[in-house]
Amino acid sequence: MSSIPMNELCSIVRTKNAGPFLFTLDIVFRERAVYEAVKAHRLLTREQLAAAYGVPVEEVVVFETFDNVMAVKASFRRKITAASPGDPDVYAMNQEVPALTIRFPLARLPAGVGAQGAPK
Repeated sequence: MSSIPMNELCSIVRTKNAGPFLFTLDIVFRERAVYEAVKAHRLLTREQLAAAYGVPVEEVVVFETFDNVMAVKASFRRKITAASPGDPDVYAMNQEVPALTIRFPLARLPAGVGAQGAPK
């Protein structure tokens, strides 16, 4: 099945600190029709994010959508408390890479998505 990577559909995919025990992933879509299709077809779920990050689904403690800004927010428990010995990223600013491995099936997205040379 043809698919397209998340980063080609989103204007923002970033992580940030959400206190000493959590970090937050923000995903903002470029187009309303794509956001609505992803939401309607459940193409992005708490379970999918947990799998991408290699953690139990219970570690994704927040999963919310924000229609007015075409965004998804997910918060994860940190493996190590922020600023503790061994914490590799106290600001949690470099944790988005696993989310970027997620791909969406073109058949579930609006017509024309992926037509600009995106991988299929």
